[in-house]
Amino acid sequence: MLETSFMTKSTIAEINELADAYYFQGSKDEMSIYDWIDANYSLRHKSWRQLAETGYSGYYWLLGIACQTQAPWKYKAPENPVIYVPPLASEANAASKSLFRLGAESGCQYSQYEHASVFLRRKNCSSAFRWYLASANQGFSPAMHAVGIFYLNSWSVAADYDQAYCWVSRAAEKGLSHSQLTLALFYRDGIG
Repeated sequence: MLETSFMTKSTIAEINELADAYYFQGSKDEMSIYDWIDANYSLRHKSWRQLAETGYSGYYWLLGIACQTQAPWKYKAPENPVIYVPPLASEANAASKSLFRLGAESGCQYSQYEHASVFLRRKNCSSAFRWYLASANQGFSPAMHAVGIFYLNSWSVAADYDQAYCWVSRAAEKGLSHSQLTLALFYRDGIG
């Protein structure tokens, strides 16, 4: 069993940087998360599992992403890297769904977001909302946006424009571009 002393700030920073690259197409050294997973998965997946089991649930998310994206990153069109959209968690295989569930239950905001996406595709809006809200409460901007949209459209919660505005504006403040656009539409329509 791996000691939790291996779970350093650099370990946590690694997950946060990879999540940033995955959700926001940003990377400090221009290597996509797909290239990084391709280069590191075979050597490191066992240590990722051990790290997840000994306290840092973000590695469940990383393993889930690795399972879910085993092939797509190899076929990404290099001339259009910005428009490439990773596959939804709901399209992933059973292993990635299971890993996202373990990560979500262990408190990983990224896994909570992916786990919520599985429920949303199954049209289980109440479970999706619960997991998006858990992720949003940890400050993950895509989940904040999702919670706002749930309130706006009254998906499993009562319609509440004030809550919709609150959540979407929080995501917009964190720089999420589609939240900024949604916020502009709210202003146009007199919400907020």
